[in-house]
Amino acid sequence: MPHNLLRVQLMSPEGVEYEGEAESVLVTTEAGQVEIFPGHTNFVSPIAYSKTLIKNGQTAQEFYVRHGLVTVDQFANTVSIMGFACQKVSDIRYESLLEYHATVLEQLQSRESLSALQVQFLEDQATSVEQLVEVVRPVEKE
Repeated sequence: MPHNLLRVQLMSPEGVEYEGEAESVLVTTEAGQVEIFPGHTNFVSPIAYSKTLIKNGQTAQEFYVRHGLVTVDQFANTVSIMGFACQKVSDIRYESLLEYHATVLEQLQSRESLSALQVQFLEDQATSVEQLVEVVRPVEKE
């Protein structure tokens, strides 16, 4: 691998979502947006919700990562992103997101019949979908 490229791996519980070389990786961590280039210092940060761009020249692959961790190894020139959910943005259907969001909000209306854990899960799902709608909307309207 040329030293001017990063080795990138994006993983979810389902498996490896992306593995390859990149000129840079743009990720939003809980501390803010970070663009990682070859030679970036060692780095570890949690991810809540992130539109993640893996860039090569004029092209970029876009992924949505939820609840994860990004690590950079300066000496190995690697970026590892592990997320509870990782999806390629182009594979996400906007209409399906809106339907799921409506279902989650409907279930939350009967919160008195739900456990605290169920309410927390549904609230997290609602937030996640709201974030994802903002990421996907421009892709769907092109």
